[in-house]
Amino acid sequence: MRAFAPVTPVVLLAALLGYAGAAANVVPLPGTEPLPTEIARRLAERAAPLRDEARAVQPRRLPGEKAPDALETIVISCDFADSLLLGRHSVVPGDFPPPRQTDRHYDAHDSTFLHHKLQDVAAYYADVSGGALEVRFTVHPRAINLPQPMSWYGNHPDRGEQTVAMAAAVIDSLDGEIDFTRYDTVVLVHAGAGEETDILGDSPEQIYSTYLDPADFQSAFADGELAQPYIPALGFAAGTGIDRVLVLPETAQQDPYGLFGGGFGSLGLYCFEFGLHLGMLSLSDFTPAGRPDSQGVGQYDLMGYGLFVGLGYLPPQPGPFNKLLMGWLDPESADPDIGGTVTLLPAAGAHGLACARIDITGQEYWLAEYRLQDPNGDRRFSFPGDLNGNGFPDFWDADSRFDDGTPTGKFDPATDIHEDLRGAEWDFAMSENNARRDGELGFGSGIYIWHVDEAVVARAFGQATNLFNANPARKAVDLEEADGIQDLDTNEPSNWQLGGDHDSFRGEGNARFGPDTRPDTRSNAGLPTGIVMSGFSDVVLDSAAYMVQVGDSTYAGFDYADAMTFSLARLAPGDGMRLPAARVTLPAGTDLSGSHLLAVDLDGAGTGEIVAADRAGGVWVFRGDLTEFLDHDGDPATIEPFAAGRSGGAAAAWLLPAAAGDLDGNGTPDIVVATGGGVHAFGVDGQPLRALAPGDNGLYAEVPGCNQPVVLVPVAVDAVAGEPTTRVDALVAWSRDGVCGLDWLGGVEGTVTRTLELGSGYIAAPPQLAGSWLACTIADTLAGTGRLAVVDLARDPLPAVPEFVEIQLLGVPGSWPPVLTPMPGDDAAAPHLAVLVLDREGAGEGVVLGPDLTIVGRGRAWPSDLRVHGPPGPGGAVMADGRVGRVGQAGDWLDGWPRTLAPAAVGAGASALVARLVDAPQAGDHYLFTANDGRLIARGARGEEISGWPLQGPAAAAGTPAIGDFGGGTDQDLASVGTFRRVIGNAEAGAALVTVPFAEIVVWHDVAAAARWPMWGGSAWRSGDWDRIGFVGVPTVAAGTGLVPGSHFCYPNPLNGEVLRARAQTRGPGRARVTVHDLAGEQLAATDWRDVAAVEPFAIEVPLPGVASGMYFCRLVVVDGDGRTESSVVTFAVER
Repeated sequence: MRAFAPVTPVVLLAALLGYAGAAANVVPLPGTEPLPTEIARRLAERAAPLRDEARAVQPRRLPGEKAPDALETIVISCDFADSLLLGRHSVVPGDFPPPRQTDRHYDAHDSTFLHHKLQDVAAYYADVSGGALEVRFTVHPRAINLPQPMSWYGNHPDRGEQTVAMAAAVIDSLDGEIDFTRYDTVVLVHAGAGEETDILGDSPEQIYSTYLDPADFQSAFADGELAQPYIPALGFAAGTGIDRVLVLPETAQQDPYGLFGGGFGSLGLYCFEFGLHLGMLSLSDFTPAGRPDSQGVGQYDLMGYGLFVGLGYLPPQPGPFNKLLMGWLDPESADPDIGGTVTLLPAAGAHGLACARIDITGQEYWLAEYRLQDPNGDRRFSFPGDLNGNGFPDFWDADSRFDDGTPTGKFDPATDIHEDLRGAEWDFAMSENNARRDGELGFGSGIYIWHVDEAVVARAFGQATNLFNANPARKAVDLEEADGIQDLDTNEPSNWQLGGDHDSFRGEGNARFGPDTRPDTRSNAGLPTGIVMSGFSDVVLDSAAYMVQVGDSTYAGFDYADAMTFSLARLAPGDGMRLPAARVTLPAGTDLSGSHLLAVDLDGAGTGEIVAADRAGGVWVFRGDLTEFLDHDGDPATIEPFAAGRSGGAAAAWLLPAAAGDLDGNGTPDIVVATGGGVHAFGVDGQPLRALAPGDNGLYAEVPGCNQPVVLVPVAVDAVAGEPTTRVDALVAWSRDGVCGLDWLGGVEGTVTRTLELGSGYIAAPPQLAGSWLACTIADTLAGTGRLAVVDLARDPLPAVPEFVEIQLLGVPGSWPPVLTPMPGDDAAAPHLAVLVLDREGAGEGVVLGPDLTIVGRGRAWPSDLRVHGPPGPGGAVMADGRVGRVGQAGDWLDGWPRTLAPAAVGAGASALVARLVDAPQAGDHYLFTANDGRLIARGARGEEISGWPLQGPAAAAGTPAIGDFGGGTDQDLASVGTFRRVIGNAEAGAALVTVPFAEIVVWHDVAAAARWPMWGGSAWRSGDWDRIGFVGVPTVAAGTGLVPGSHFCYPNPLNGEVLRARAQTRGPGRARVTVHDLAGEQLAATDWRDVAAVEPFAIEVPLPGVASGMYFCRLVVVDGDGRTESSVVTFAVER
């Protein structure tokens, strides 16, 4: 630390002159001079640990705990064996080095000084919270001199920083003087500056300012630093104590550098740490450590680099997302599909028009706010409590040599008055940059647009370091820099490194934000939204509205707009963009997670309705234009459930998804949903099929122990799959007393017509049909085993208790339904079927059944490195570890797969759809995958990209989309569903900050020419039966037997790991094995024989640990079904 050079009275006379040219002959006060680029860089590198905090409080904000109305604060202080608080040299006995800190206004950093510090903090939070937060404080007069030097707490050679130990020692010394139970906030101010402003890096003994939260105290307890995970104090209940302490320096001033005098103020630092205590998000970038690769939110938010704006004297407001988290802001919702004009009032007010929210995907949205930096337009920092009129927060000096109250001496509590900062222009210096002239501030007013991604926020919680804005390409909160230069997304030094005056949208230059601008209005996944914000109004109404006199200088003042406006719209589909034709947001509180969309023609009009069911007993039905199918209240502006299920007097807890078919035989489809106690069913009029107990609205039949979503099966086995008017039975899975089974029930009375008992365990997933075959997976968790049961429902006559084939599985099956898919190359009328089953860990296996239900193959485990994150779909479509693709019955990737997605996709629990997309030039079927972030990813049969895709659906994806006729043109349409938890700000009359689920459905027109698998379960019956005869699966090969010429190769090649894979393809089923030889012919490795399927490519793993670098032979031997043998030899290299 180098001593800070105090500012002279001549400098004070400048009085924060915030206008161009007025300060030509004086040195500006701190907060007005440009911050040198090198200082900004050093602050970014030195101060990053300061902001990598707040693990415990932030998670409470997101689930819904509102910031408190008041903080009861006790302020305590301490100094060290080698350094004292300013002014304490005559108070503390001993030989201490002379003080390195100075203060232009105070002789001592005593209780009066600390009172003023907290008074400024209280004023700041009273303003930025719109009066919602009062910081009440008491300053304890006695400071504690600790027996150890500062370095013992700031840079211990063995223990590192010991701020918890420092806090514990001070609190223990004052426990008899202070009743700590009266306070919820403890502020500990220590002697010296904080290490965050040690820009020269020459003071390792200094202590980083920090907020010690319960996790810090828990760590100190685990490390043996404390005897309990808190600091004990008198009056606390047993097992409790103090576990939240703000540690702050007496000053931030140090380290002159070049022409910069080192005059950092500490108000921003104090307000920042209070923000962490309240639970605000720290939104700078901290990665890579020591040299972050972006600036996070830059200087536009207190919780970024805003704590250093105006050199720390003039911190800006928190950004709108942090205000929202605190419950201080309730944004207006602006809908681009409705369009119109958006009006914003200055963000300094906590009114409804202070911010607008524009939705992108649900989890992503923009917050637009009007930041007015200089409301009175006088081009200098102003606040009502400026008693001496010098434009700087200081005090009224009763003995001023200028006779105007401008301080020319030190503060005298007997005669002087500390100035009140309430009502200050907190944003005045917010857009400071080094391209401006000295003293020129406040020129960045306009509309600031923030891109919020709550999915990133959710993922960042619980991490070892602060990762909210760690990825410059996908930040949790990102400013859309209107000038098109991404200064905040790089670490390259520049005059605008932390932002600049042109980052706001306004009529004077940056008046449009849309698909064709830079930045543009794409989602964080890089997909077009079609949203346009344009026609931003001017922020300056008159640049010479009146004349301002400061001393001998006169200059023109500005008249700024009291409100700003812009136009909001969404482009119509076209111009290469496939944009939604309709969307609907369901009422707050609606959670559609797990509700795979259902497309069914309920009214016989020839077009489909869209059906979903929520987590609170609601059934929702929309027409293709996403208006209500039944408008119960006659008001199109409101949205209500089509039906509301009840069970035992409470909202029904559905086992999702819903199904649809003619259950009661009246020729119209019914909507059918299961609960743990039975089956509910509603007719097309929204009324229950049966009127049972009043508290069981919609209950159709009681089935104790029901544990799976309902599946519908036709009464006539040969019926067309999914036909909505076909008579069906409900197939209901149950588990009772350790035994499981299936009930068939239907008719007007919900009569059980057949029961199939399946033995011990429970049915793990909804049973699935393939023609007349019914497959069901059974789990026995006690035994750690699983079974596959298959029954042929076409056997005539079908016994009352049908017989079934049972196959032992390799693991315990998971909750995803099995997929029954025909083997390639078989007779389409009587194919072998591969049954693809996933266990609870996402590991797969294949079972092959002959046309007569004989077991052709079993125990075909998928590769150990393939873990699937969602249900397999027809054609072996799976999503795994950021990859999508298709696998064969043995889990080997088919040709052209997998495809890695960027950003990495996480499965949304949705089944892939199979359809022939109109955008795809490739013939055959295409595959549509759903990622958790709402993207709908389409690929050809061999992984080919399809122009115009992905589409951006609502996030987070709630389930499988549906393809149907929803009112578009001649082709089929697509509907997608998402559910997300949104921070909504104040609720319940301001008593809580809550996050509630929202749900959204989006429709695109004319997407597919035909669909083989248009929804979860293949049809509205959810039975898994689908059009296998017309399906184009694995590309066919020439008829015959043996290896497909040229199909044998090895990878990776060269091999630098320990596992080689030999891949090939055969024309017919058989067995294969691999041997590896050196160039002399000596065999080095051999695999066991493995069954291989016809046509599907297969890969055999060959462990080769310790094999030296060089060239080798891979010999593949294949034996076909008739015993004929064929071999192939290829070379590969090993590089170590």
